[in-house]
Order: sequence, then structure tokens, then C-alpha cells
Amino acid sequence: MKKVLRFTTIIVILAVFSSCSSKLTGTWKIASYEEGVVGEPSVTMTNIGSITFEKNGSGTKAVTFSLMGAAMEDNEPFTWKQAGISVLIEGGESELSKAWVISSKKKGSQTWHSTENNKVQTLILIK
Repeated sequence: MKKVLRFTTIIVILAVFSSCSSKLTGTWKIASYEEGVVGEPSVTMTNIGSITFEKNGSGTKAVTFSLMGAAMEDNEPFTWKQAGISVLIEGGESELSKAWVISSKKKGSQTWHSTENNKVQTLILIK
């Protein structure tokens, strides 16, 4: 009986701790990044790199894209916090460093939105 109780206690503890870990942690492919101003055409870039969220609240980006013929890179480390459907990325002058809202969450993919003044950004991440 003690063995069953001890085993059950261990299973419950593992379940509690695994449910507390964020489903955001890990490496996500940036399948699409779209930026535009309300009322004007937007610019969409696809497959521009990846972003990694560590369990300790740190992260790294490996982003490379071409904009108007100029090669751009974003390999800055960052810190992140998640509260419900809000994700805050902080660090550097990156276009990704800001508050985001997770507008769609499916198994293996998420769509995020951010607005700043009348600039709207959409990010599609795939695990």
C-alpha cells in the first residue's frame, strides 16, 4: 500500500510541475512575419528564421531576411514573460521586442499580433 501511495504521489507531483511549464518553451520556426500600417498595403516575409524560448525566461533569435534588397539579421538574445495570451519580449532594438497577443493557438503553431500606433504586426510560429 505504501508503494502505491508513494508512486501516486510522485505521479501527481510530476503532473503538477509539467502543467506549470509553458507550452511556449522550445524553438519555433518563424513561418511568416507581416508588418503594415492601417489603410496601406503590408509587407510579408516568410521563413525568416527561428526563435527559441528557454524555461528560465531567456531566449535567442536567429532571423535573417532581405528587405528592399538589404540583408537584415537579428540574432539578439532576449528575455520573455508570458501571462495568459500575452507575451512580452524584451531586449535590443529588434522588431520582435515588444508586447504580443497570441490570437490563435493550435497544436504546433501559434499566430501572434502586435499593434503600435497604427502599425500592425503579425507573426506565425510553427514548432
